[in-house]
Amino acid sequence: MITISDLRRALLAPDKYFKSLKGLKVKSDDIRRSTLFAEVEAECDENRFLLLMPLSPLALHRIEQFTPHKYHLRHSIVPQITILREEMLTIDSLGRERYCDIVLEMLPVALPFADALATAACDEQYASALLGSLSALQTALCESNISHNNLRADNILIDNRDRLYPIRWYYATSTNDGDSAALQAIKDELNKMLANNLLCDIDTASYDTPTSLAGHLSIGEMSEGLIAVEDNEGWGFVDSQNRYIISPQYLWVNDFREGRTEVETTEGMGLIDKQGNYIIPPLYKIVDYNPHKGESMVFDGNGWSVFDYSGKQLCPFGEVEPVL
Repeated sequence: MITISDLRRALLAPDKYFKSLKGLKVKSDDIRRSTLFAEVEAECDENRFLLLMPLSPLALHRIEQFTPHKYHLRHSIVPQITILREEMLTIDSLGRERYCDIVLEMLPVALPFADALATAACDEQYASALLGSLSALQTALCESNISHNNLRADNILIDNRDRLYPIRWYYATSTNDGDSAALQAIKDELNKMLANNLLCDIDTASYDTPTSLAGHLSIGEMSEGLIAVEDNEGWGFVDSQNRYIISPQYLWVNDFREGRTEVETTEGMGLIDKQGNYIIPPLYKIVDYNPHKGESMVFDGNGWSVFDYSGKQLCPFGEVEPVL
């Protein structure tokens, strides 16, 4: 089984562990993990990209299924996505060597859209411009017959001409207008700013991470009032005053969305609430929480099941399949 430790080892010595990315340089030591991929921002030969290491066969299948469609787009909204076959060397506990596939998603010269939202809170003209940018993005997606399916502020970049670029395309499908609800939620936030005369005391904590946090190995972004931090004991969550709300104990955590987040322990993946209580115990291979539905797709190693928002299992394992 490929692990984040394999990727971290390879990033420290790219000339030894990569075939074609021997000159790889990473932007930071932070490795982001989703249900499907371990991800790091990197560059090589003057190209800037997200380097994605598949964590399951399903992950690579999603990329393989979507990538061919991008060549038929009428807009250049989808970045170049390349699968490097057997690119990265891994070594298991018995010393056996094998190579795994790596995915590269090219990045534009742009900044996080979350930063633009924070600026728009005090700038009426800029907030209006962002509403236009969001509408242009929605039009491009519809005309291209593409749905990103994971649009939120931290999955969008913005350039110096206010053009928007979605990133992390591994949930994308060739379907029309599947992002309307997500884009409307961002528009509603901007319209709320405009309706409130764009007072500068509007809470922008959803988008900014306080700069006063110190004493941690890694610091994530604030999400629903909590910030993921990594210490020697593992990952946990602090508030804006750097006070622990959920003690460090996890191998990995995601951001909070609608009061829930996925976590990983030595026993497996689970789902917790904002008090650190387990909604789904950490006993499973994969827990993929969908905040829009309030449900989680859970894989026990043999089959998939669905759990509701309160953690109740809705069907036996093996009776459903993940949406590809």
